[in-house]
Amino acid sequence: MPRPPIDRDLFEAIRAGAERGLSPARIVDDLASTPAFAGRNPSIRTVQRIVHDLRPTTATVPWTLAGDETGEPRLILDVLAAVITETEGRRRHISTEEARWVALVEKAAQLPHFDLYLVAREYLRRDEARKDTTDLDHWLAFGPDQYEEAVRKGWAQDAR
Repeated sequence: MPRPPIDRDLFEAIRAGAERGLSPARIVDDLASTPAFAGRNPSIRTVQRIVHDLRPTTATVPWTLAGDETGEPRLILDVLAAVITETEGRRRHISTEEARWVALVEKAAQLPHFDLYLVAREYLRRDEARKDTTDLDHWLAFGPDQYEEAVRKGWAQDAR
């Protein structure tokens, strides 16, 4: 039986919690205490499934300075500091695959370090699943400030 769709704003709130290293139970609690989601709170199983599906599967080997293959160790250390800070220590490493994507995405766009990490993780997740990245490419091409206008004009694929 197919799963019912979940509202986009609810999905994005779950994604944001997951990216900050929150447990599914904590995400459910946070959603329940948010007035905007009143009456639309998903079950713990739904949140667990979404959090699981958002996790890249090959991102298992922790990146280390000694093993750096990106050629961008300062960048990766800065991103690592942002990840630790934004997740309040719940996430204390990034994987070698995440680091590779961080270095690649950074060459295409100047973003705050944690945002760079989030975009890199999304590219990694889609790459693993062999899913299209055209919307992400368009977002990077136009930049966050001009992307919405490009979508509105039909020039870029909407990431939502």
